[in-house]
Amino acid sequence: MKLITSLRQHAQDDRRIALYNAGTSLSYAQLIRSIDSLSDFIKACGKPVIGLDMDNTPAWVIADLAALQANVCLVPLAGFFSAAQLQHIIRSAGISLILSDHAAQLKPRLTGFELLHEQSVSINQQPVSALFLQVEPQPLATDICKITFTSGTTGQPKGVLLDWPAIEKVIDSLADSVAVSADDRHLPIVPLAVLLENIAGIYVTLMRAGQVCLPGLAATGISGSSGLDVTRLVSAIEHYQPTTLITSPQILQALSAALHGGNLSLPGLRFVAVGGARVTPELLQQARDNGLPAYQGYGLSECASVTTLNTQQADQPASVGKPLPHIQLDIADDGEVIIKNHHFRGYLGQADSAVCGDWPTGDIGYLDEQGYLYISGRKKNMFITAMGRNVSPEWLETELQQQATIRQACVFGEGLSRNIAVIVSEHADRVSEAVQSVNQSLPDYARISDFILAAEPFLPANGLLTATGRNRREQIYQFYRQSIEAFSMETRND
Repeated sequence: MKLITSLRQHAQDDRRIALYNAGTSLSYAQLIRSIDSLSDFIKACGKPVIGLDMDNTPAWVIADLAALQANVCLVPLAGFFSAAQLQHIIRSAGISLILSDHAAQLKPRLTGFELLHEQSVSINQQPVSALFLQVEPQPLATDICKITFTSGTTGQPKGVLLDWPAIEKVIDSLADSVAVSADDRHLPIVPLAVLLENIAGIYVTLMRAGQVCLPGLAATGISGSSGLDVTRLVSAIEHYQPTTLITSPQILQALSAALHGGNLSLPGLRFVAVGGARVTPELLQQARDNGLPAYQGYGLSECASVTTLNTQQADQPASVGKPLPHIQLDIADDGEVIIKNHHFRGYLGQADSAVCGDWPTGDIGYLDEQGYLYISGRKKNMFITAMGRNVSPEWLETELQQQATIRQACVFGEGLSRNIAVIVSEHADRVSEAVQSVNQSLPDYARISDFILAAEPFLPANGLLTATGRNRREQIYQFYRQSIEAFSMETRND
């Protein structure tokens, strides 16, 4: 595989550093030795499907690359999944070996599985538990190297099957588009289990002989599924002086606000990729004004992450960028974005779901004359107003969230007599004015007629937000159903 081959070439220079962790460093030569050692262990275990449940440390990267070298399938286990979701993932993927750096906390979440054996394994001198489970094997093609589970907006997580050729195309395209080099230093600030960070952050940087800083999530201010200590995050960025970052819109907003008017200097930071959810041009400009060179992109797990991206050379902040070199796009008659000539291996447990050809993304958008892609929202979220007009709720939510007093918004209109928004704000007395301001720029059929002040923010922890920052619409609707339907009933009785 090209990535492993590149690592071995980088390792010929004993002084070239690959990974940093809390004041210590790991050279490419040491990285290769660690990969080889763990790869031998994995092969001796019968090449099982491996679940990886660890913090953002060098051990995570070594385990991931060792599984790749051993030609086994690896399943990153994100900490934001519930116990029930975790059990679903293990069972559906047939994970019989889990590598964990916090086994004591993990084992109570493995209800229903027999623990056959537990073994301590040293990964770069870090003790890691190898948990062997009694799990029914699942049919899986031998060239599937990774299964990434999407957090989704409803139901159980869905397993996306990825092979190495698909991943490698993304690595090469990103490395060229962002001009990644050996001079780059990357600091992950979202879990490595998130595909975007795994591929665009780790693989791309290591392919080009750069350095990755891995102090752990707590050191970068991340805790649980949604906790963020901005002061600690700023401190980590200042300490490690990264040249590249990957962030969500929520983290970008918090980081930008923290830097506003401050004395922090980030002379080396040259590229901040923003993904996972829609980000407004206003937020991007605010971030740039505060010293964060932020660029929005767009991607899908089914496409091995990134498909379009704004860069220093080609930038239209209102868009999600131009297609990467290996991607061809088309727009269907109904506005759905289509990935052309796409090879997708399918979903776990759905043998007939592999796709070779055009892939409908489920997103509504358009291409401008310069080839930039604009995303309006999810096709399945479109609703029809009482006037018979199609409306994308994401469009209205983006307009609302551009108001300084509105932190989050979720808009409903399907089956209702008017458009109603659930709004998160710390300034309740100013929300009405903000909504009126937005309505002035909207056509009459899209205007927000009523709003409900949310009792709490939308978070992954309370089930109202996906881990990548998307509203869980059904859950939000059910949470506020009584108030939403009361507004609608009042209107019908007028």
